[in-house]
Amino acid sequence: MTKQFALELAPRGITCDAIAPGPVEGDMARIHPPDRVADYVYFKNQGRTIVVLLAGGDKRTQNRDIETALRLARNLQVDAMAKTVTSPYDVASHLRTPEEMAAYLEASIEEADGDAAFIAKALGDIARAKGMSQVACDAGLSRESLYKALSGERNPTLNTVLRVVGALGLKLRAEAVPEPDAAARRASAQR
Repeated sequence: MTKQFALELAPRGITCDAIAPGPVEGDMARIHPPDRVADYVYFKNQGRTIVVLLAGGDKRTQNRDIETALRLARNLQVDAMAKTVTSPYDVASHLRTPEEMAAYLEASIEEADGDAAFIAKALGDIARAKGMSQVACDAGLSRESLYKALSGERNPTLNTVLRVVGALGLKLRAEAVPEPDAAARRASAQR
């Protein structure tokens, strides 16, 4: 679920690093990105629907925010949920600029943890946002094979990934990962 929240919220500059593993004083939970002081999101699972009760706040208002979220959770009626009209969320409709597309792909790669199909699905979302037919043409692939490769159910070849990334007007780049002990060795060498 964390991956899905991260992917869907990344284009808006919202991070989602963790979801509370259990309830917070009842059947309510919260999301709090650990690198941020504020931005709590309290939510309640209502069947197959997640209801956001309250978003925002900081440490100063945390107790009041929790009380408000709990009151909202208590007042939330199952009958009201049945009458609520919902619509499917499609991240592709929110990827409008090349910068948003690049940020979404970058967040997907970070969250993928080596899952190539997960990255392929993110590329598929971006391709749908740009227009699958045009991307297929620019990548030199058939539309059908592009849909299959980027469905998230397969691991496309590196050749396919590179062709799609190029057709999307994006580029992949490598970044060195520092050794965990290297920083400590440098710091002690400077003393």
